[in-house]
Amino acid sequence: ISIENFTLRTQEGDILQKNISFSLPEGGTLLITGDNGSGKSTLLKSLTGKHKFYSGNIKLNTKRIGFLPQIQNRLCHLPFELQDLLDEYSETEIFSIGLLDARQLPLSWNSASGGERQRALITQLLLQNPELIILDEPFNHLDKNARQIWDKKKIAL
Repeated sequence: ISIENFTLRTQEGDILQKNISFSLPEGGTLLITGDNGSGKSTLLKSLTGKHKFYSGNIKLNTKRIGFLPQIQNRLCHLPFELQDLLDEYSETEIFSIGLLDARQLPLSWNSASGGERQRALITQLLLQNPELIILDEPFNHLDKNARQIWDKKKIAL
């Protein structure tokens, strides 16, 4: 990724951030921090083409981008189980990621905790083998054990 002279705006035209420049080499990790409302999520959405209100240059050396936006622990009633998110993969593949176990797969989306939902979504993303992974608040809802799995696998978020 390479970003040069990037100015990020809201849909209304208000500037969130200006003159951002950075490059991330292959295999690199970038952590973006900042105050609430400062444009972190909007920047990530710009990288994936989901937000078009910016100026400057974005260069991506891949088209296989995996993006997981923030999930909120809001009430939403969806008629499926966590395993339905992963039905194209074998249990061996699912369990190789290390975030889910057999007990969690049959949980309904409606009764799963925020952390169990997040684990399922991250597992789905990683099984797609993206070349670039963009995660917005990836540890939101995850407990200490789930976070330690990242350290063991050396997965950079």
